[in-house]
Amino acid sequence: MRGQRGGRTYRKPSGGSYTASAPGEPPAWRTGTLARSWRPIPNGNNPTIESSVEYAGYMENGTPGGMIAPRPFAQRTVDKAEPEIVEIYSEPYNINKGAAHMELYEMLYQRLIGSEKLAGLLTKYKGKPAIFYQHAATADDPKWGENRQYPRIDYIVDMQENPARNASGVLSINTWCDMEYGSEPEDIDYTLRDLLHATFAQADDYPYCFAWVRSDAFEAKNEKEQTPRTIGITTIFDIMACPSQYTMCPDPIKAMNEWTKKVLPDAVVIGHDEIFGWVVPTKERPVVYWRLASVGIQQRHFTHTWLNASLEGHVYARTAADRLFNLVKLNTAQALAGHIPMEDTSPLFLKDYSCKPHLNYLSQGQIQAQGRFGILQPQSHFENRATGSKLMKTNIPREIIDTEETQVVLDSSSTQPYVFPYPVSGQKSAEKSD
Repeated sequence: MRGQRGGRTYRKPSGGSYTASAPGEPPAWRTGTLARSWRPIPNGNNPTIESSVEYAGYMENGTPGGMIAPRPFAQRTVDKAEPEIVEIYSEPYNINKGAAHMELYEMLYQRLIGSEKLAGLLTKYKGKPAIFYQHAATADDPKWGENRQYPRIDYIVDMQENPARNASGVLSINTWCDMEYGSEPEDIDYTLRDLLHATFAQADDYPYCFAWVRSDAFEAKNEKEQTPRTIGITTIFDIMACPSQYTMCPDPIKAMNEWTKKVLPDAVVIGHDEIFGWVVPTKERPVVYWRLASVGIQQRHFTHTWLNASLEGHVYARTAADRLFNLVKLNTAQALAGHIPMEDTSPLFLKDYSCKPHLNYLSQGQIQAQGRFGILQPQSHFENRATGSKLMKTNIPREIIDTEETQVVLDSSSTQPYVFPYPVSGQKSAEKSD
């Protein structure tokens, strides 16, 4: 709706001027309120968008009696967006992965509206459970039909950047009930917690976990509605993204994921298993998420470098007892394992492994451990300054690295290899052989 207009020019109270739209032109941009007022309304296979400002219809169709002439903009907006929409929907669609291409608020809507128990507690709007994103329809909206406007719910998702997890936020669901008619807000609140607490949703970017925080009761007076007084509950959930944290090779997180699948074969391990739609963790099928809290160099050697890594493991289930059951299984398996094998068969040694079930499993891992693993120096690091040759291969068994004297074979320009005993841990022997 930006661009030049052909209507009258007005002065702004704050200074400057703007040119209004002429009849037949899209509304001119002055404050941007109309443009920002549109919100998506998920509705199964027939989603719509609606404006929350009352004059949107007057701009599009004009006013009765012709005081304001039509300034149509809806079809122009559709025409402009249609090529991009057609391109998106022309891409191949995998029905098994369709949910992964939804925004988080759409995933929530599908979860809520798909619950028969919740639907039985709410009134109807356009023939469906009265569930609204951000704002409910007004009381005079004819789509209510013969239904009352209560009980109903509306929800909003507030997200922000999280340095450790990429994104985090808060989900607020408001339950509105008539004091004299319909369901009790406590019943709806309990149903919402049962639907969302400790669940995972695979949205279009990451898996997200929801954890119930609290429920706050409220009471409100209505001046423009038939219901004189409403009561309700605001149910608040924390939201935390769980992005895969594979970063290097060998990767300590990948090693922990593969080891966890062996210990808990039925678990959903984020980063290892694909998630479609919604996942509800249970005692038999928990969700486990390993992440890298920090990594640093412990010690450098000529052929390899030892790294320290701080690891955090999150075990998700719906009850504290179910979480504890799986935490103990992992703890016992780690105590017996000695080390965790990595993808290149090298060992990941875990020390200071601790299990703290009381920690917040959403933001803090109940499992905290310090890991130690080695990486080989790149081939270009081994330059023989005398001959210009490079180290092509070492015959250093992992189990004796840094402990015994080992031979290093260098590829030289001579017909015979240049071989000398080399203690990896330090001093070079004076013996040589040609």
